[in-house]
Amino acid sequence: MFERKPLQPLSQRSTMPSEVNLPSQQLPVSVMTPEGQARRGRGMPTETEITVLRMIHDSPEKREAPVIAREITKSREHTARLLKKMSDAGYLTRKEEVWPYTYVLTDRAQRFLENQL
Repeated sequence: MFERKPLQPLSQRSTMPSEVNLPSQQLPVSVMTPEGQARRGRGMPTETEITVLRMIHDSPEKREAPVIAREITKSREHTARLLKKMSDAGYLTRKEEVWPYTYVLTDRAQRFLENQL
């Protein structure tokens, strides 16, 4: 049937493509950063955050994490963290008197959206 070969220690195993008889290819080196990191580095909201700001601006009744989560197709937990981060960054005011928390645009967010149009 099959012939068993003894295993070599990891330090002696081949790891280079040429050593294991695979075609040598130049793998592209990605210099792209995730969408949010490039924008966040400049102090700007990410595309998802801009979507949330526009949604709250256009439909003030959609101001809670579960509703926003359904609209942006993210989990409620992810959306709650995102909204908290946006609140800490000064784009939203978090109303903690009610549950679930509701969010209102700040003047900074209003100015940002006006400059986007």
